[in-house]
Amino acid sequence: MPIKHREEGTYELFETTNHNRILVLDGKKWAAWVEGQAGEILVDTDEEHQKDHTVGEGKFLLLDFEQDPKFKDIPHLFLERDGSYHEVMLPNGWPTSSDKQKKVIDTNNDISKEELEKYLEGGTPRGEGEERMGTPGGGAIANVTKHLGGIDFPTKPKDLIEHAHDEGAPSEVIDKLETLPVRDYKSMADVTEEIGERTEELPIDNYDKLSVQEAASKVQGLSGHDLEIVEAHERDHKNRATIIKVIDAKKNTHVPDDYHELKAGELIEQLDNMSKTQLEELRDFEKKHMSRQSVLQAIDEHLNQ
Repeated sequence: MPIKHREEGTYELFETTNHNRILVLDGKKWAAWVEGQAGEILVDTDEEHQKDHTVGEGKFLLLDFEQDPKFKDIPHLFLERDGSYHEVMLPNGWPTSSDKQKKVIDTNNDISKEELEKYLEGGTPRGEGEERMGTPGGGAIANVTKHLGGIDFPTKPKDLIEHAHDEGAPSEVIDKLETLPVRDYKSMADVTEEIGERTEELPIDNYDKLSVQEAASKVQGLSGHDLEIVEAHERDHKNRATIIKVIDAKKNTHVPDDYHELKAGELIEQLDNMSKTQLEELRDFEKKHMSRQSVLQAIDEHLNQ
C-alpha cells in the first residue's frame, strides 16, 4: 500500500496538574489534546507543563496513506496500548508553530499490533478495513445497531443493554445505551433517533460519563455558547465544584481568546499591554490551569514594576 509519509517512535500521553492532556511524540512534538467548538483538536504547545500522571505510553506510528484499500487517504496516528494500536485520524496533519490547531478524530478503533504490522509489511489484516474506518461520529449509531441485531421490539433500555452485552458490544456502545431515557422503544429507528438526539445535546461526547478530571480538561477547550450549554447542564445536574471553578475562570478572566494556542514566550510578549487587574486575573488563571513557571515569573515581574 502506498504510504506518502511514515514516522515512528515512542509517545507519551499525560495529564497535567491542571487536567490538560498533553501528547508528546519522541520528546519533540508536543500538542495539547483539547475539546474545541467543532470537536477535538490538537494544539501546538511547548514543553512547560507539570505532569500529574501518565495516561498512556508506548510506540507510535504516524502514517499518511495514499489510495490504500483499507485506510482513508489522510494521516493516521496509531498509538500502542494494551497489545493493540489505537487508531486516530489527523485530517490536516500534525499541528505546527505556523498552523497551531489541527482537527483530531478518535475512531475508537483498536487494531492488534500483529494485524497492523503484518498489513504494513504487505499482508492483509483480518476484517474489512472499510468497516473499521466507518464514518467518525456517525459510526456510533452504526455500532449500536450492529450489536442490537435480533432483539424483539417493543423493549426497554435495560433489555437493550443486556442484549448488547450478550453480543459483546464495546464500552462506547453500552455508554450510549445507558443514556437512553426509560421508556418503551418500538423499533430500531426509535432507538437510533433517541441516541442521535442525545448525542447532539452537549458539545462534549459522553459528558456525564467523564470523571471530574476528564470533564475539566475538555471544558477548558470550550468557549461561547458551548461553554454556556455545559455550564447550565453541570449546574443543573452534578454541580461539581472543580468543574464550576474551571468554567468561572474561563468566563471571568481577561484571558486572550487564543490562550490555548499561545506558547509561553508568545503570551509573555502580550503582558506589556495589560493592566494590573488583567495581570492579576491572568496570573490566577495561569496558576490554576497551566502553571508554567516562566509565565508566572514574568507576570510577577510586571506586577512589581
